[in-house]
Amino acid sequence: MTAKRTYKILIIDDEPDTRTFILNLLASHGYDPISAENRSEGLQKAMAEDPMVIIIDMMMPGKGGIQLYHDLLREKKLQKVPVIMLSTIDQKTFFKLKGIGRSRSEQKIPAPEVYLQKPHETDELLKIIKKLSSTRPVEV
Repeated sequence: MTAKRTYKILIIDDEPDTRTFILNLLASHGYDPISAENRSEGLQKAMAEDPMVIIIDMMMPGKGGIQLYHDLLREKKLQKVPVIMLSTIDQKTFFKLKGIGRSRSEQKIPAPEVYLQKPHETDELLKIIKKLSSTRPVEV
C-alpha cells in the first residue's frame, strides 16, 4: 500500500467566509488545508503542522498579518515556508504603508513569495499553490 502524500496548506484569515472558501477550494483539489483565524493561532498551527505553503490575510485586526509575517521570518523552522499574502490593497501601496522591505532596525525584510490582491482568481491561487508546494519536500 502506497502512503498518501499530504500537501498541508495553512490559511490564516480573520474572515470566516474567506477561510471557508479557500479551505473548500483547496480540499477539492487534493490539498490538506488547515485554518487559523488570528495571528497567535496561525503561528501555533504553523509550528505544529509544518505546512508547505502559508496564506495570510494581511489586513487582520491591528497588525495581525504583518506581525505574523515577521514572526514567521524569525522562526528558523518556518523561514523557508513560502508565504502568499492576501490583501484588499494593491501591492505597491500596501508595502509602502506597512513597511515591508524594512524593519524598525532598518534591516531588510524580504517580500513574500506572492502577493495577491483580493478578490483573487481561484485558478490563479491554485496555480501559485501548486508551484510553491512543488518546491518543498512532501510528507509521506
